[in-house]
Amino acid sequence: MKVNQENSFFSKTFLLLLLCLTLTWSSWAKISVFMAAEYAKGQEDTSFSLGSFQRPQLGASFAEAINPQLDFYGQFYLVGRDEIQLDEAWLRWRFSSKLTTIFGLYLVPFGYYNENSLPYQSSLIRQPLTYEYILPYRWRDMGVVVLGSWGDFSYWLYLGNGLTEASSLAEGQQFIDHNRNKAIGGKITWELGQGFQLGYSRQQGKYDDQGQRQLVLDGYHLAWRGKNSSLIGEYILGSLEVPSAFAQGKAKGIYLQASLTLFGLRPVVSFQEINYRDEFHGPGFTAPSFPGQGIDWERQRWTLGLIYPLVDKVYFKFEYDWNKNRKDETKKDDTYFFQVTLVF
Repeated sequence: MKVNQENSFFSKTFLLLLLCLTLTWSSWAKISVFMAAEYAKGQEDTSFSLGSFQRPQLGASFAEAINPQLDFYGQFYLVGRDEIQLDEAWLRWRFSSKLTTIFGLYLVPFGYYNENSLPYQSSLIRQPLTYEYILPYRWRDMGVVVLGSWGDFSYWLYLGNGLTEASSLAEGQQFIDHNRNKAIGGKITWELGQGFQLGYSRQQGKYDDQGQRQLVLDGYHLAWRGKNSSLIGEYILGSLEVPSAFAQGKAKGIYLQASLTLFGLRPVVSFQEINYRDEFHGPGFTAPSFPGQGIDWERQRWTLGLIYPLVDKVYFKFEYDWNKNRKDETKKDDTYFFQVTLVF
């Protein structure tokens, strides 16, 4: 949520910090906190071509078991001076390992990165292109989730508000439904052994105000984590119905990442690509009666990074991004970032 008035921001910040302190003093609450800040410098066509310290983040989570079957979890974080994000807030009922329900605000169980994207979870500083242009960063929803596991298989089924119609899919995050249709989705993973996980995700629902046009998202992921190395791959497909005078919207994206621990350092390499076409939405879209300029995006990014754990729970990251806009080869927007993250 955006808070425009400074007094309102500080009041809410104070209340949130007071809540954390209260819970910390209470012996029954489990609290974790993270802080992160970064420096960015880019070529002439970036918004930080002169270099900028930016995006200070402060986050906290708290959890407690009410009884052996019922517990709750909440997490929020502050970004910069005027942005407060309520990340998760839910109640969970554990009936068995095969059946658990969650009700409230939850991270959408879609793919791999969405649930592993905070500064202390991700090896990257900048979110992948797929979560910059196709899916919202830290994609959350209000609703109910049913999950469980059988042996090497785990499943998630959920019913929520879904994404709303906006200039692009990544801008469609909402927390109050605008039509009667609810989005339904699910994810299934298979633990293959030796640290390998294979997964498939899907969500579908009507995303326009009238509840007439369908949005379908599919995701495939493969993740492997060894003692000193990891490999992550995601492939995302999106299809959205638009008015009949326009071609159907299509989006696809790939995100690959590999890392290896060497001499106490962890080098990271990543390749990302998106292809997104939508004649109806795009910049300038405000409502179905006012179509946008359209979307025709083809972008690639190679990333090379390095993570250095200074001490336990303190991490330094460096990342250089080589960006390519296939619709404008003359654009110069390569960037590099430094980030420090503290978890306690």
